[in-house]
This record gives sequence, structure tokens and C-alpha cells, in this order.
Amino acid sequence: MSTIALSGNLTKDGQLTQFTNKQGAVGYVYRNTLAVPTRQDIPKTDKATGEVIGKDKLTSFISIVVWGDRAKAFPSLYKMGDTAHLTGELMPREVQRQDGTRYQSFEFKVDGELNQNQARDLRKLAFNMTHPNYVAQRAVEEQIPDAEETEENDFGDYDDIAM
Repeated sequence: MSTIALSGNLTKDGQLTQFTNKQGAVGYVYRNTLAVPTRQDIPKTDKATGEVIGKDKLTSFISIVVWGDRAKAFPSLYKMGDTAHLTGELMPREVQRQDGTRYQSFEFKVDGELNQNQARDLRKLAFNMTHPNYVAQRAVEEQIPDAEETEENDFGDYDDIAM
């Protein structure tokens, strides 16, 4: 399993559902949508003229799901528009449309939360690791051979981190 971290704003007040399984145990599930801005710019246009008037950031809308006791706490912790820094994993989900066709979707299964300092540190790390100067500087400092010369890459503890 690869743990990933997402930071974004909740698009609505989430929905908490209580259910009872076949054994009679009570459980909880919380569902919401997280708006996650990306670094990708898209043109901003004037609707009346179609003229490009600036740039906007592309935003991804990701369904989140929280299970168990953590789900019970979410409605009191997060409201619409709040920023959430979450950790978890992407889970595939098969969905059936009203016309009967099926498609696969993904939802983010939340298993933890980050405070603002942890989220900031992860953003810095992700930015630095993708910057060309970081890769070159690290190779010089640690005398890392070219990737072609090694059988496996040396990414240390950072191979699970994605933003």
C-alpha cells in the first residue's frame, strides 16, 4: 500500500451515515469531496468575449471516505470550505450509472490527518524532489551513480510520498 497526502478544501458539509452490519455491529462512514488545486495553469477567459484575461489553477475534485470512529469525529472537525490535510490511499470503486453502464472510479480512503506544519513540510519536500537542481545537487553531494549503472533507485524514505 502506498500512502499519499492530499491538501485541499472541502466542497460541502460532509455526510455521516450510520450502518449495522450482518453481525449487528454499528459502524460509521463519512463522505465528502476535497477540492485539490494543482500546479497546472489553465487560461482564464472572459465569458462574454472569449478573450484570455489571465490564468487559473486546475483543480481536481476527489471523493473522500472515512470509516469507523474517525468518521464520527469528522463532521465536528470540518465544515464546507475548511482546509483539510489528509493521508490515505486511493481505492478503486465500481459505479453503475442510471442507464446501467458501469465504470470505475476512485475514492480517497482517509487514514490520518496532518497538521499545517506537516503539510507545509511535505509540500516543500515534494517541490524540491521534482526540481531539476535537487536531483543534480543530491547526485553530487552523495556521489550517486547514474540510474543506468544501478539496479535499483535510492529514494530512501520518500518513495511513498505523493502530492
